[in-house]
Amino acid sequence: RSKWQFTALIAMVVLGIAFFGSVLSSYRNLQLSVDRPYEDMRFADITVSFGPAPQNTTGLIASVPGVERVTGRISIEVPSMFSNSSDRFVGRVVTLPAPARPSVNDVLVTAGTYFTEPNETQVLVEKGFGGHHGIKVGDEVAFITPMGVRPFTVSGLVISPEYLWPARTVWDHMPDVLRRWGVFFAPYASMASSLGMAGRINEIAVTLRDGNQLEEVGSEIRNILSSYGIASFVPREKQPSDVQINMSVQALDKLSFVFPTFFLTIVALSTYVLLMRLVFVQRQQIGVFLALGVSRKRVLRHYLSFALLIGLAGSLIGSVAGNLLANPITELFAERVSLPLVYKQVHWDVTASGIILALAFSSIAALVPALRAARLMPAQTMRGESPQSRLSKRQKAIGQDDSRSIYTSRRITGWAKATMLIQSAIIILLSFWVYQEYRNNLYLQAYLGEYLEANYPAILRLSLAGLTTSFALSALIWLNKTREKSRLHIRSERIRSRLPTTVKLPFRSLARNHMR
Repeated sequence: RSKWQFTALIAMVVLGIAFFGSVLSSYRNLQLSVDRPYEDMRFADITVSFGPAPQNTTGLIASVPGVERVTGRISIEVPSMFSNSSDRFVGRVVTLPAPARPSVNDVLVTAGTYFTEPNETQVLVEKGFGGHHGIKVGDEVAFITPMGVRPFTVSGLVISPEYLWPARTVWDHMPDVLRRWGVFFAPYASMASSLGMAGRINEIAVTLRDGNQLEEVGSEIRNILSSYGIASFVPREKQPSDVQINMSVQALDKLSFVFPTFFLTIVALSTYVLLMRLVFVQRQQIGVFLALGVSRKRVLRHYLSFALLIGLAGSLIGSVAGNLLANPITELFAERVSLPLVYKQVHWDVTASGIILALAFSSIAALVPALRAARLMPAQTMRGESPQSRLSKRQKAIGQDDSRSIYTSRRITGWAKATMLIQSAIIILLSFWVYQEYRNNLYLQAYLGEYLEANYPAILRLSLAGLTTSFALSALIWLNKTREKSRLHIRSERIRSRLPTTVKLPFRSLARNHMR
């Protein structure tokens, strides 16, 4: 029985470390996959919207100490529609230089080509919006501008660092926002003439030499643009796409510690109870070895080795499983947030941390039982007495062994009950934390809602199958216990019928202890 209990503990460690390694490695991969496009496409540290201003305003911004790069552009939302549909949506049109590339907030073309002429009536469509509506290179889109309806041809699909997660505001989430709003990139010259804003801009994007200078540089930029009426001043950490991505990615960072800690805490409590029981059952053998000269340190190391074996075996298997699962989890989350490039690496520091974590939890759990085993008194244990024996005179008179005592059994059961209470408290706290994460994470709400809507029949079938299986197992366990009780009752009655009537033994207590 102990063999299977130890196997179950190793399996729990495997689950905990596999979850820890896979989720934390996925978090590192996703963070790297976000940071690299930000760096390669020069994502803006500051984005400022204001009233129409001359194009040469960018030169004034570039002269501010601490500014590294600056791009001036037009960003405006106009009613839009596809040529093959009468349905309208809101299109955010952002101008780009052509044929040159922008120095800030560049785009990555995933289909089609970038602009080749400054005056061509072509647009690049943000990939998330294009994929949602099935837009292809060569399709036409019309913008309803103050100068009239202006048709443009789609020349490509792109990914922008501003819209890795397409979001109009921080409160918008996919896929709902994509049904009624999308981002288009157009050459400055052609779009400015269509909007009647030739030679003017209404937005700048700035990168800084040092992110710590945000307040000082921001104050200078406000002073320069104040005469044009500043509509919004958005640092990177408040940019809607970045907020949404960080919210979803940071959830993985929290999960990578919460759930493994839950598993390993259960393992620690279970290891403690199991080793306490093992030491109690083997106390006579321990006493014999101590009397024969085996050192107490050796006894201590012997029982600590059980926990080290659980932690080491479980963590090694769990680390391998975690590294194997990290890539699929990374790809799954990267697909959900539309990351253009996904970087996957083996994080050896995460593997080492998982092994150390498992060994620490299991060793701490085994320390008290191991010390108790090493401090046993040989004379007491070989007489069959417990150091904390509370046998009554009547029990001693009939020679009842302390190992089968109902008092001892109650003591062991008390530890089991305490363990169950602690486990229940952990589960309740974990459930509360998951609920709070769900309430505060719009990405998680959207993802779960979409997933449940698409897969509720399969989930319902699996739930019914699980309930049926649980009921069948419960019935089987109950029948086995009933059969065991009946067998012990019949055996005790047979023994009672063979004994003289003057001898009275506590058959009920003996039977109860035997079952335990």
